[in-house]
Amino acid sequence: MEKRQRQHFPDGSFFDLILIEAGHFMMGSNEEEREQPIHKVQLSDFYLSQHPVTQALWLAVVGGENPAHFPGLRRPIESVSWYDAAAFCNRLNEMGGYPAVYYTDVEFTQPLDIETAKKVDYPNTIDIFMKPEKIGYCLPSEAQWEYAARGGKDPDQRPAYKYAGGDKLDEVGWYGDNSHRETKPVGIKLSNELGLYDMSGNVYEWCEDQWHDSYEDATTDGSAWFGLERDKFQVLRGGHGPDSNPQDCRSSSRSYSEPTSRHSVFGFRVLFSLPDSSPSNGQ
Repeated sequence: MEKRQRQHFPDGSFFDLILIEAGHFMMGSNEEEREQPIHKVQLSDFYLSQHPVTQALWLAVVGGENPAHFPGLRRPIESVSWYDAAAFCNRLNEMGGYPAVYYTDVEFTQPLDIETAKKVDYPNTIDIFMKPEKIGYCLPSEAQWEYAARGGKDPDQRPAYKYAGGDKLDEVGWYGDNSHRETKPVGIKLSNELGLYDMSGNVYEWCEDQWHDSYEDATTDGSAWFGLERDKFQVLRGGHGPDSNPQDCRSSSRSYSEPTSRHSVFGFRVLFSLPDSSPSNGQ
């Protein structure tokens, strides 16, 4: 499989996916209770977008007005809810010729669309149903996100960095002390070992999982963790640029918010999953 795939759009925009090869790692840390217990997770191959979804990519896929609080086509899209991010993945799948992943009915006949997602606001949440066999674009699970941030497979053969790409946060991420209280264009800081950028700081990134207070009884196959009512919190990862501290930007750090929240530092990146893990340009 190719290590990198570039996805093109009719308007000339594109984004890159990075192959994250199958392997295992020890998820979590002893630094905070919410990151315990440390547990082994085994994952299959997947592709992950090299950067958080940018405003340029959002507009190429969704169109309409730019919802971002910090405008800039190369900056991450933000001020989007978990529902918005899930609907974006569905739209990306439609454009690429893949089936939807997120539905508003248990029979999987009504894909979540952007207009429906925009209308969802707290406390009027809606149930979302996900096909167990995902094909195409979706949000990463919390385990997939951390595995990628830490550098992927062979964890015993590389440094155990605190942040995604190193131990010096100023070199790899945007946070409160260096961000000038704003998001920054993606890809400026150093990448991690896999070539992924901005996984420490810049924006928090929505994951597919519902929030659980610890890893007790967590999944160990890399899949997203559900089991709670839909109006519960969703997981956020990566810290954010405008005012986060270094602790929030660690690869193992976890956070959460209501799935309807459209905070100015909430963005996301996309994962591509297919039995042969081979995306195609369906534009």
